Amino acid sequence: MENDKVSIRSGAIIVSNENNVDRRGAGLAPPWKGNSMSKKEKLKTEIESLPSEEFAEIFRWLSEKDWERWDKEIESDSRAGKLDFLVREAHEEKSKGNLKDL
Repeated sequence: MENDKVSIRSGAIIVSNENNVDRRGAGLAPPWKGNSMSKKEKLKTEIESLPSEEFAEIFRWLSEKDWERWDKEIESDSRAGKLDFLVREAHEEKSKGNLKDL
């Protein structure tokens, strides 16, 4: 216990010794690992600190990427027949006279 180091991280008390092993022999993660932010959290922090112009540029880029993914998903669903019900419904509504010409 003499060489143990005590630190407090995120409200938890961490005790480690020179071998970085606790009393039961379980290995402890290096001290910097438990405290690191996830990649997503780092990106959020970075984006929030951007000037307005750069924030808008990132927003536009992300929006475009989102639409590209959506388009790919629709194409994939269409090829797989997942949207065929929409065509059937449209034909049914047309035959009933419920559709208007555009």
